[in-house]
Amino acid sequence: IIYQRLTDYVPMLLILFMLKDAAKTLRHQMLEMRNGADVVELLKEDSDQWRRRADLKQRLERLTQAQELINNRR
Repeated sequence: IIYQRLTDYVPMLLILFMLKDAAKTLRHQMLEMRNGADVVELLKEDSDQWRRRADLKQRLERLTQAQELINNRR
């Protein structure tokens, strides 16, 4: 039983260390990309995205008003 538990445990530890190392590498690469990038350009929205955001905000407001009307009638 002890041998079986050890054989199950060791591969899990190896996978954990591999995932931690991959996360560290990915984090480092992402920071390197960010340092060389134009942050303002990356965060800028095009007009289509802005229109969609405005449309979704209006829909949310209308649905919120409808929900309030439904709740007040009860």
